[in-house]
Parts: sequence; structure tokens; C-alpha cells
Amino acid sequence: MKQGSPSGRVYLGARGWQSVEELAPRSAVGTSAMLAMLIVVGAAALAFMLPSHEAPVPSSGPPRAEQPAWGASPFTAGPPAAAEPGASPREAPAVATVAPPTTATATLPTTLWEVDFQAAKARFHDLRWFTDDPVLAIEEAKRADAALPGLVARGLVQPGDALLVKADVLEVLEADESRRVEAFLHWWSEHPLARPPASSSDPRAAEKLHRERSLLIEWHSQPSVDRELPDLEEQLHRLWAGGR
Repeated sequence: MKQGSPSGRVYLGARGWQSVEELAPRSAVGTSAMLAMLIVVGAAALAFMLPSHEAPVPSSGPPRAEQPAWGASPFTAGPPAAAEPGASPREAPAVATVAPPTTATATLPTTLWEVDFQAAKARFHDLRWFTDDPVLAIEEAKRADAALPGLVARGLVQPGDALLVKADVLEVLEADESRRVEAFLHWWSEHPLARPPASSSDPRAAEKLHRERSLLIEWHSQPSVDRELPDLEEQLHRLWAGGR
């Protein structure tokens, strides 16, 4: 406002002096327009920031599997188990149990004697004669002694081969000669070589059995390297065929 101006008037340059009353309506109109514009801009910004509620557009590809819940392992989750016939839908599905081991597991080979008899026999021979530690030979003899009955019963080893190993095993495990002989004869009574059965009507049956016992003791008393299975078989054949 210029000094010396008339009361209630404003100097506006080229427009000259204007009264305050004339300018007031125009200022009010300008202020209202400015407020309206600010309201429109604010509403547009608010609409942009709010999330959209439009329906998702279906994808043309295959459906995606549901994601596991937060914290759940993706490796343990799986489809729900089918309900058993006749069961209520609310009943929990039966949990599969692990079947107990069958008896077939107990028959699996556990020692070299059951896997490769000849290789086990050679190993036992080496431990017995060419190892300074006698404990190794004793342990191997125990394994052989435990495996022999089953091998003969299943037909995996011939009775003659088992008889040779049994004689060697007893020499390692049994230091007393009399008990060693009795153990060998007991083995023979359960696993004899093929021969004609003794007949109760044969007047010489008891004599032949006694002679057989003597042949077995004599054959077993030989050193291990001198025991030959064919020699024993030949003597038994002559005995039971009616000869000496």
C-alpha cells in the first residue's frame, strides 16, 4: 500500500487504486480453488496407495501346488492319506508300522565259512601253521566249529570235507586227547559218511561197529597232513562190504 493512499484502497500499478472490498471476492475465489485442487490431488494419492481388490486374472499355465505353511518342512508334507473303507471321515488314517525282521535275515552268511568254504579252510590252515599268534587260529577254529553243523545240514558242504575240518578244529580247541577223540566220535555219530546201515539181524553188526570206531580213532590220531579222506572211505567200504 502506498503512503498517502486513500483510506480503504490499494494501489495496483497499472490498475491504479482499488478498494479492498473489490479485491476480497477475487481472493476468496482463488483460495477456494486452491483448496479444491489440493483435495483432488490428495484423494488420487490415497487411492494409489491403497491395495487393489480386483479379482486375480486366472493363469493359462498348469495350477501351482499349494505352498506349505510357514515353518512347515516341504519334505515331510504330502497329500492326505485316503480313509479306510468303512471308517469315519473324521477318524485319523492308520499309520503304517515297520514289519519285524523275518527269519530269513538270521540265515544270511555271517562268516567266510558260509560264503566260501575253501577260502575259509585255506585261511584257517595259514593261521594254524604260519602265524605266530595262536589266538588267531583259536578264534578261527571257533568260527569253523560253529558253522560246520549248519553247512552240512543245508548241503553246502559234503560230510567228508566237514570231517577233515572238524578233526583239525578239535586239535586246536581241545588239548586233552581223550576228550578230543570223544568229540570226534560224537561228530561222526551225527554226520557219518555214506555207508550201508547196520542191520540188527547181522551177527557181525556189533563187531563192525566196534571196528568202525577203531578205524576212526586210528585215522584221527594221524597228523593233520597225513589224514586222507579216501583212505578212510576205502577202509570203511571194505568193512561194511563184508571184508576185514
